[in-house]
Amino acid sequence: MMTTFRLLIFCAICAATAMLLLSACAGPSGSRGSADETVSLPDETRLRARITEFHNALGANDIERWFAMSAPAIRDKMTLEQFKRDMRWNGNDARMKMTAALGKACSCAPVQYRRCVLIVDVAVEGTGGKITKERPLEMWEYDGSEWYWGYMGVESRGRCPGEH
Repeated sequence: MMTTFRLLIFCAICAATAMLLLSACAGPSGSRGSADETVSLPDETRLRARITEFHNALGANDIERWFAMSAPAIRDKMTLEQFKRDMRWNGNDARMKMTAALGKACSCAPVQYRRCVLIVDVAVEGTGGKITKERPLEMWEYDGSEWYWGYMGVESRGRCPGEH
């Protein structure tokens, strides 16, 4: 049986491998975006709503909602309590106002589900009203009827993997 630490390492390796594969492949039908291309997203309106909902949950420190919005593969492999430990969740963390919007779709590829790498524009209002802006890479999965969060990566600096 896999320990939580091994599961976390396995998930990190899978996510990193997926990010590398997605950034390296240029599939058919415009599945990889560049500065001049648009990536086709299934049910983009729903994705935009889910990104907003997800980041509102993060800002509100709502770990149950975060877990519920996570990819089915994550929820199939760990319980909510394991997820809390792996995410180093502390129920006493300060709540903050967090807003987010889809910045750019970098690429999409059919894996088990439709997996898309996105740049998300995030604004966090901290104590004293100071606003911090970030543009992380995030991986979202579409199962044909709903979008699920899969991974949050590094600051994108507004560029998709593979863009110069």
